[in-house]
Amino acid sequence: MLNVYGPTECTVVCTSSRVSASGSTAPDIGHPIAGTHAYVLDGRGRPADSGELYVAGAAVGRGYHRNPGLTAARFVADPFGPPGSRMYRTGDLADRGPDGTLTLHGRADDQITLRGFRIEPVEIERALVAHRGVREALVVAERQASGSLRLVAHVAGARTGAGAGAGARTGAGAGAGARTGEGASEALPDEAELLAALAELLPPHMVPARVVPHTTLPKTANGKLDRRGLSCPDSQEPTMPVPAELPSPAPSLTETERVLATIWSELLGRDGHHGRDRHDGRDGIGPEDNFFDIGGDSILSVGVAARAARAGISVTPQDLLRHPTLRGLAGVATAGTTAADIPPHSPA
Repeated sequence: MLNVYGPTECTVVCTSSRVSASGSTAPDIGHPIAGTHAYVLDGRGRPADSGELYVAGAAVGRGYHRNPGLTAARFVADPFGPPGSRMYRTGDLADRGPDGTLTLHGRADDQITLRGFRIEPVEIERALVAHRGVREALVVAERQASGSLRLVAHVAGARTGAGAGAGARTGAGAGAGARTGEGASEALPDEAELLAALAELLPPHMVPARVVPHTTLPKTANGKLDRRGLSCPDSQEPTMPVPAELPSPAPSLTETERVLATIWSELLGRDGHHGRDRHDGRDGIGPEDNFFDIGGDSILSVGVAARAARAGISVTPQDLLRHPTLRGLAGVATAGTTAADIPPHSPA
């Protein structure tokens, strides 16, 4: 079986690769076919091992019908070819291996910049799909009511029968699709399990704040996962709102829970919250409140661990992902800390 790659603007097929029956990872796209050249260029147009993929050669089209602006942006001069030749800027991100093999890893227009980190959602999506029981995944940046962005993963579970095969091209809005040959249906893992698994595989800034389950994810007319059909980042409300006031008193906090609640409050900017006494905890944070539901994310979890350590409490960001409630986190924390030990508003 051959895995072929190529945009419509370059007469569909530009590269090809033989797919091994025993391959356990997504197939590469191989090497350019005869008469075609493929360049991986950095942001300054210089050859690089990782960057945006450009295609040149006889297969490159003349441009877009009656759209000179888009033609000029996508069909650009080829500095590596004969005078007057052009190359097509695909918008696909690719790596070039030592032997010249090309591997796609997302779209340039799908990249997310969050707190100074450049994130490629497809890397998170692949990690999710590799987890047992996850059939497909899409990761988007959703805007909270506060105006800040956070990563949210949307997943659909495995189902009976063969999954959808990998497409020949990672197009705009494409996410991580199913592994082929799925067997009997499996239950979708819960959010805590998936977040904990991602924390083992990815750096903290790439771990989503939430994982939202779906029966199925939206598709484009071509059958690819539709990232833009999933959400509207500029107007998206929080996936899970801050819990409303509870009608009845909740259990009092332990001393460790109280210190952790103080840390959460300061990091989440909840000082002076009107619900200060709701759960006998600072600023209304109660024992069953979920850190990620009330505005926390994987980056802030690092701050929780750092401040907790200064207060004599031993927890890690991974602990918070596995035990996101105040009581759950306190249950795995080192005991013996007093509220007086916590430093006031020191930077994480």
